[in-house]
Parts: sequence; structure tokens; C-alpha cells
Amino acid sequence: MRIDIRQTHVEVFFNNQLRCTEPRGAVHEWNQAHLYMSDPWHTPAKATVTGFQMEQLSPKSGCTNHLACNFDDKAGLDDGSCNMPKMNRDCFGRNIGPDNQGVMTFIQGRRQLSNSPTGGSNGQMHAIVALPLDFQITFGLTPINQPVQRWSNIIHFTATGDNCCAYGDRIPAVWFYPKMFRLHTIDGQPSVGNDECVISNFLQQNTHYDIAIDVRSTSVTVSINGVQACTEKRANRAVFSAVHVYASDPWYTPANAMINDFKMKALA
Repeated sequence: MRIDIRQTHVEVFFNNQLRCTEPRGAVHEWNQAHLYMSDPWHTPAKATVTGFQMEQLSPKSGCTNHLACNFDDKAGLDDGSCNMPKMNRDCFGRNIGPDNQGVMTFIQGRRQLSNSPTGGSNGQMHAIVALPLDFQITFGLTPINQPVQRWSNIIHFTATGDNCCAYGDRIPAVWFYPKMFRLHTIDGQPSVGNDECVISNFLQQNTHYDIAIDVRSTSVTVSINGVQACTEKRANRAVFSAVHVYASDPWYTPANAMINDFKMKALA
């Protein structure tokens, strides 16, 4: 058994095979750590331990800027390799619009959500766009497998480059609640940067849903299969000139879902 503890994550190996990995944040060094085997608070395990040792690991190098196309969530030391997306393009360099109907297409066709940096058809969608005051976001969503045990992200628009909870961090952003296929939809305003439009619907596994989010200067409305699921008042909204769009974002586990035809258009 081996446990690798890094600045950004921890990994556990059995017989040199990775069995689990978990993100970590705000870690620091300890000058006097007490080590027990076993500890005084629990009954000792009925087991034999051999070859117990500890060694210092060098920080993993990579791109540590989560706004970059090649962000590495396991890197603890930035190596200067970060590549930033360009306006109205995704991290593959593809032009996402708008077309002559004013539609911007982030994902065309069907894709499984993933937070791997950019690789392959299942890679993370990441682009940078301008947002007007009034716009509509649409996408198809199919929950698959089992719900993730923690908050799991579907899409995330951020003008600040941060996750939460100032105005501009989530404009909007959508997750599944932990352990269920229920949408958690946030669309901030200056008075409440993490303002939720509460949706009570539970989505069903392996069932396709058409999601529409109408964001207006004075309101936000979410519809599922053409039926209004929630609506909330908004005020004092701003125009954002450089917004990062993710599906899924770099802060959360990707939702167990397929997303398709992820688009945005300005509303009159």
C-alpha cells in the first residue's frame, strides 16, 4: 500500500494500482507531527505491517492556472506552460461563433462530461466569450450511471475566474446535488453573488432532458423540456466582456451525464 500526499491532492495505491484520488486545498507544512501505529483513540487493527517508511516527494510541475486550457489540477508547481483561450474560441482553437443567427455553439453533438484538461472527444469544454445583459443558454442533458456522492458540475460561466461567491463568479452555473440527479442552478446578482433558482425536479437516469436558462436584466428562468422549473427576480446586472465557459468546471467533480448541443444566444 502506498499513499501519495501532494499539495493539491492525495492518491492511494494498492499493489501499485491507483484506487482513489481526492483533491486537497490550503495545505501547509507541519514541523512537529505525531505518528502512531496504532493510535491511542481506536482499537488496533488485526493486521501485520511491514516495510513502513516515508519519503519526501518533489512537487508535480505543470500549469496551475485554472483559467488556462492546459490547467493541471494535480500540479503544485507552475512550470510556465499555461495556454489561455482566445475570445470566441475554445481550447481546441475552434471558432464557437456567433453565427449569422447570433448563436454561439460550445458543444455540438453528444459528449460525456469530464474535467480532464482538453484531451479528446470527452475532454472538458472551455471557451471565452462576452455576455450581454439578456441571453439564453440551452443544452441537452442525460444523467448516466449513478449520481456522484458530492456536488458535481455540469456548466459554469465565470467572469472573475473564481468559483464562488461574488457577483460574476457564477453567471450562471449548474450542478447536480450530491447523491441525486437534481439540478442546482446558480445565477448571481450584485446583492447575492450565489443566488439560486430553486428547482425541485428530480431527473431520471438515462433519460434525455432539454434545459433552457433565460437570463434577463431583471430575471432568470430555467425550463426543463419546455416547462418552467423556476424563476427568480434579478437586479443591477452588468455586461461582462470576458467570461470563461466550462462544461464541466475545474473546481468540482464532473456530473455523471452526457451533454449535447450546448449553445448560447443573445435575447432581444
